[in-house]
Amino acid sequence: MMLQALATVHTITTMEDDVTRRNEIKTAAIAEIRSFTPKKYEIREDSHVINDLKLASDDFTDMAIGLEKKYNVWIPREEWSHALTVKAIMDLLEKHLEGNTTNI
Repeated sequence: MMLQALATVHTITTMEDDVTRRNEIKTAAIAEIRSFTPKKYEIREDSHVINDLKLASDDFTDMAIGLEKKYNVWIPREEWSHALTVKAIMDLLEKHLEGNTTNI
């Protein structure tokens, strides 16, 4: 019974950590995107960074490099080329940070 209770507490803590990590990634991604986007555009998870937020390709590259530096990761350009919404960028960062809690 005690082991089951400990396992439940661990699961809840892990879920809370995942939510915290996801929120931190979202905040960082939006802040980085905002630095290249006119203030008049609302940044949402479903925003397309080129079509909706009007990022130029060189700005997209600079944004990607900024996020890689922030988290001390390297993400292949091929993967970045498929991350065209804010949510996709968040998912990509989360994928490359999985199991690496030292970068947050």
